[in-house]
Amino acid sequence: MKLTDSKKFRMWMLKFAIRNHHPDSPYVDMIFHSTPYPESENAYDFCEHQWYLTPHPDKIGEPIKDERYEMMIVPTWLIQELGWDGMYLYCKVTDKQTRDVHDTETVKLDRDFDKVLESGTVFFKVADYDEHGMIVPVDQLAEM
Repeated sequence: MKLTDSKKFRMWMLKFAIRNHHPDSPYVDMIFHSTPYPESENAYDFCEHQWYLTPHPDKIGEPIKDERYEMMIVPTWLIQELGWDGMYLYCKVTDKQTRDVHDTETVKLDRDFDKVLESGTVFFKVADYDEHGMIVPVDQLAEM
């Protein structure tokens, strides 16, 4: 079955990325929020989540074991280690009250973050880690 065969709509995800502070390091942590509720709300009160990988964005994927959370962090080193280059990531979200099921948008994974961006994936924010592992706010990057 294809995802596009269903009458489901695709939910957008809130996406962030944080680059390693070493200029020679290719590693980036990509953070995906499947149901970005306001901080005052708890997504788990409203939805159940399951993340999937698929080789094609229109095909139903395989569930990723133990990834049943609203958010998933995917470091580029993990994509390389697990052989996820070229795979598509999405989350199946089930409304606890209505039992309606919706899939998020799919994101093409690549160990090279520039290729993720070139694939059309838009991140809400891209930041950097400093030398101590703290996240440098985007507005402070120009001051460094």
